[in-house]
Amino acid sequence: MKRHSDPLRHTLQGAINSRHAALRNGRSQRKDLDRVRAAIGRAEVFLSGYPYATDEQVRAYCRGNLEDITLIVPGSQPRVLARLVMDELETRANRTSAA
Repeated sequence: MKRHSDPLRHTLQGAINSRHAALRNGRSQRKDLDRVRAAIGRAEVFLSGYPYATDEQVRAYCRGNLEDITLIVPGSQPRVLARLVMDELETRANRTSAA
């Protein structure tokens, strides 16, 4: 299994930056812009409150705020969403099957 070198904090920040760019450039066709902006704001508050967040802290935030994360991560990036939410499950499954 490929091990990701970037911390999940950077992955979440990259998703936020992608959504910001889509909103700024008019590429986002979403009708619920207020909800998207609110979700981005909550994620940015988390990231600024935890500048050195571990992968576990970021994953716990993402799982606890799954609706916000699905609004933030662009639909064209399903692997980013999977990495933020499910990477730990895959790692555990691989360890179990290897044992």
